[in-house]
Amino acid sequence: MHYSFSYTTESREHALTEEPVLTPETVPLDIFSHGSTMQVLSRYLVDKQQYSFTKAAELLQRSPKTIWASYHQTEELPDIKDSLPIPLSIFSQGLSPLEALVSYLQSLGMKNAAIARALHLSPKTTHTAAKRAEVKQ
Repeated sequence: MHYSFSYTTESREHALTEEPVLTPETVPLDIFSHGSTMQVLSRYLVDKQQYSFTKAAELLQRSPKTIWASYHQTEELPDIKDSLPIPLSIFSQGLSPLEALVSYLQSLGMKNAAIARALHLSPKTTHTAAKRAEVKQ
C-alpha cells in the first residue's frame, strides 16, 4: 500500500508518495482530522496500539488522568492505513500537541495553508500554534 500526500513550500508543490512506515513509534497524520490533537492521540494509542493509559501518558509526558479524560472525550477512530507517519517523539518536547504537530509539519516544508487543510483546521489556528511553538522553543 502507498500513501500520497502533497504539500506546498515557498518554491513549489511537493508530493510524498511512498510506502507507509507506521510503526509503534508513529501515528498516521490522518487521525488528526477526527478531533482535538490530544483526544485522537489518546484514542489511537489506547485503541490501536493497545497501550495502557499509563504507558500512553509516559510516551506523551502527560498525566494518566489527562490521557483517560481525553480518550473518553472522543469517539472511536476509523482504520487509517495509508497516511504520512508522524513520530510520537515530537509530542514530548514541552509543546502542546497541536503546536508540536504543526511545528513538525512545518519542518517538512509544508505551508500553513496545507497544514490547516490536512488537519481540518482554520489557517489562523495553525498559524497561532506555529507562533506559540516558536516562542516556546
